[in-house]
Amino acid sequence: MIKRVGIVAKPGLTAVSEDLPAIASWLEQRGVEAVFDESTAALTTGGSIRTVTREDLPRHVDLILLLGGDGTLLGMADRAAQAGLEVPILASTSADSAF
Repeated sequence: MIKRVGIVAKPGLTAVSEDLPAIASWLEQRGVEAVFDESTAALTTGGSIRTVTREDLPRHVDLILLLGGDGTLLGMADRAAQAGLEVPILASTSADSAF
């Protein structure tokens, strides 16, 4: 059962700043806690949100929602592997989009 979802965006990806509070709200309405890495939390104007370092994120969540490019995806997958964890990553990556 998924209880905590980590939300990671490509550093500096301001195009998602308005979407981040909506994603967190959608998760919370379903009883799932949103956990942001620190650089993604800096992109949002949301209220009180739980943050952890990007390196520690895989240790604190059951699933990672990633908004970014291939580099962001590979970096997060590497962090999960370095932690010895098999955390599923749901990624939205595209060379043709804002992500």
